Amino acid sequence: MRESRLALVTGASSGIGMEMCRLLAGINIPIIMTGRNIGRLNSLAEELRQKYQEKQDSSSQIISFGADLQTEEGRSSVVQAIWKYAPDLIVNNAGIGLYGNALSHETKEQLELIEVNVRALTEFTLEGAKAMVKAKRGGVILNVSSACDHLVFPDFAVYAASKAFVTSFSNSLYYEMLPLGVHILTACPGMVSTNFRKRASDGKFRTSFSSMSARFAAEELWKQIQRKEKRVVFDWKTRLGLLLAKCLPEKWTASILSHSIDQRRP
Repeated sequence: MRESRLALVTGASSGIGMEMCRLLAGINIPIIMTGRNIGRLNSLAEELRQKYQEKQDSSSQIISFGADLQTEEGRSSVVQAIWKYAPDLIVNNAGIGLYGNALSHETKEQLELIEVNVRALTEFTLEGAKAMVKAKRGGVILNVSSACDHLVFPDFAVYAASKAFVTSFSNSLYYEMLPLGVHILTACPGMVSTNFRKRASDGKFRTSFSSMSARFAAEELWKQIQRKEKRVVFDWKTRLGLLLAKCLPEKWTASILSHSIDQRRP
């Protein structure tokens, strides 16, 4: 696969998004980075400019701006960037979750989760695909879903449902866009060691030794982009866990997964 001309990464101020930007900058792919934490985003942009400043015109290769995807204004700013800069690689990585019984959270919080995980991703995918088709260059849109996208998952219900949407939407759109030269890919990582868990647990979480690193996840995403694989579940422990889940009665799987959420909180 040819290298991308320009990449857009959402959720770039931490975790997988941040490591994805470091990876792309390391192979000299220009990046548009957006995230909610403007301070961390600006620090990352400065880090990448300094690290790769020996490369010609490196300062123009890193574009960053803050965007809260829970808001119409934040989503609109990303759509404007898509049409202004016409990236041929879009990584829809931004996502949030909530641990615990669905009724233990305000409904408003759960609707905000849908705004980020579903609405924003859908909007950026559709607008990104339209921009790529108009530019007649084709491209790749990688939507980060989750290995829980096909699971019954008590105490993580809204998040799991949002990722089921992402996978279903992306898998179907893959076939619609393929004749137009746009590849819609779906990545389904398992548990990753990022700030996601801190926010999902309201700052109270346990570290899991089974978690993969954000760098490993970013490297897996890049492999998928290069191969243009439609849907990938990683790593091997996650694939094994999903295989076992298919062999158990749903009630047992639901109990095991609910217990796993309890184990993530002190």
